[in-house]
Amino acid sequence: MESPRAVITIANRSLDPLTDVSSGFLYEGGYEEGESLGWEVAVTANIESFPPCSEVAIHGQRLAEESGYLQIDVMPEFSIAETASSIIPGEIPLAFTDAAGRSWMRSQEGLQEGDWIVLPGAGSGVEVQRPEVEFTSLSAAQCD
Repeated sequence: MESPRAVITIANRSLDPLTDVSSGFLYEGGYEEGESLGWEVAVTANIESFPPCSEVAIHGQRLAEESGYLQIDVMPEFSIAETASSIIPGEIPLAFTDAAGRSWMRSQEGLQEGDWIVLPGAGSGVEVQRPEVEFTSLSAAQCD
């Protein structure tokens, strides 16, 4: 069974679509001569279009596989450990653009307007465009 920290659930409770929705995981990574460098490698999912009144789950292991960073022999200095258990506790803020074209970031500190995302302590990173995700519709009572 996948660790709960290996899944991010994102809900759009608005009646408007969102664009450029981005969030992900920090993994232990970086290898040199077979030894971990202990780097934090950020792997984020970028969802171009997020339907209104829906939610999606991003799975850490699947995202890691899609990123190509599991291939230690290809780019060892930027590769990540091979299981979702290598996910480092912490947070990559959720970033998105609303229907009015304004950019936002939601982190542990709350919601902030801005078109930037901070990846704390990440040694390197990759963004997976069009990750394989399935949207689930929310009930009308769950949406504004």
